[in-house]
Formats: sequence, structure tokens, C-alpha cells
Amino acid sequence: MMHDNNSILINRYIQLIELTKPDIKPEKNKDGSLELSHILWMLYKMKESNFVSLTTESAWISWIQASLYLHKLIIIRHEIDITRDILSR
Repeated sequence: MMHDNNSILINRYIQLIELTKPDIKPEKNKDGSLELSHILWMLYKMKESNFVSLTTESAWISWIQASLYLHKLIIIRHEIDITRDILSR
């Protein structure tokens, strides 16, 4: 189950991908991937009510942030500030 503060990040990242890369559709890669299609699948999976623990959720968010950085959709310093603000609520 998604935790409230993380849900803000998850929704933010879905919106970021869908607005900047509208042709990308969520698609699971069985081996894991930094490709945006897999990242979008992860984000939607995290929104499901039966999603696993906070530990897994935090690890997934880190992986998602790495992919967004790799694809030049976020700037690390800026994202650290945003994430710190959201998670401190």
C-alpha cells in the first residue's frame, strides 16, 4: 500500500513521464530496467492497494529517480530539495 508522502512523489513522476513522453506506455520488463516504460509500470504498480512494504517502496522510488535522472527528466539537486520537503510533511 502506498504511503501518503510517497504517493505525492509517485503521482508527480507519473505526470512528469506522461507529459514529457506521451508515447511511453507502462510495460513490465521481467529483468528490471531503467527504461521509462518499465519505470511507468513500477509507478502504477505502487499505486495498487496490495503493493508491498515501505522498504520496497523506498527502494523503488530510488530506482525511479535514477531512471528519471538518466533520461534527463530531473536534476538531482532540485529533486533532493523537493523530496526532502515532501517527505518531511
